[in-house]
Amino acid sequence: MDTSCGIFLINNKNEIVLGHAINAPYHMWSIPKGLLEKGETYLEAAIRETREETNIKIDINSPKIKKMLEFEMIRYQKTRKQLKCYAIIIDDDFADVKLKCEATFIDRKGQKVPENDKVMWVPLHFKDDPKYSYLKLHDTQETILSHLLEKLGE
Repeated sequence: MDTSCGIFLINNKNEIVLGHAINAPYHMWSIPKGLLEKGETYLEAAIRETREETNIKIDINSPKIKKMLEFEMIRYQKTRKQLKCYAIIIDDDFADVKLKCEATFIDRKGQKVPENDKVMWVPLHFKDDPKYSYLKLHDTQETILSHLLEKLGE
């Protein structure tokens, strides 16, 4: 079974970073995540995927990290895949980081294209914000987001 690893990265404005996969419907977004590579820990994979998909470099030893949460592995319902997620709350707004996706794949036309065509910060409670209420996460990420909000007491 494939394991995907991702991070709900929460900045000091109480926002999370999400990406829009190039071939996904306009409303489907995702936390930065991707497949575990040989020799990596789950956390290392999640940090690498965050860098590749957002251009945000996370130093796990940084004093700016205020809290890190680890969630139980969750299985996708329709595929032979599972998701290992973390939440990292960091005292940084990342204003100096140009959000962009550097992870690529070869499309049907044989062209190298970015995995995500958009990357942006959205409020942690984006569902309550009319500007972002159209955004949807995959069911597994929705489940983890609910657990995250519970753990944060929100």
